[in-house]
Order: sequence, then structure tokens, then C-alpha cells
Amino acid sequence: KIGIIKSGQIRAKNEDVDSLILESIDQDIDKDTIVATQDLHLKKELLRRGHNVIILRQKKYVEMVR
Repeated sequence: KIGIIKSGQIRAKNEDVDSLILESIDQDIDKDTIVATQDLHLKKELLRRGHNVIILRQKKYVEMVR
């Protein structure tokens, strides 16, 4: 199953996007979910919480980090 959260589907007041992603993934998504991000702090926090992360390497390679 593949799902994409589109821009505008998450609404919050005075919260940063990273917090919204972390809250959403912890509440609504199982541990098999993979998040794609280039944000270093978000990547580290997702990995710390046990989620898989997809990152872009050298602008042309996709890598999954566990």
C-alpha cells in the first residue's frame, strides 16, 4: 500500500511541519511505513523512533535507511 500526504491535507496552528509528520506517523501509521525526506533532523528522529526513511544520494540515487 502506498500513500502520499499531499500539501494542504494537514492543518495545524503554530506547529512546524516536522512535528506534524512525527505526530501523524506515530498515531496513524504502522512501523512498515517509509518516509521520504532530505531533512537531517527529521531523518534522525524518524530512525530513532524505528521508522524507515528514504533519502536521495548524490542527486540521483534513492536509498532506504533503516
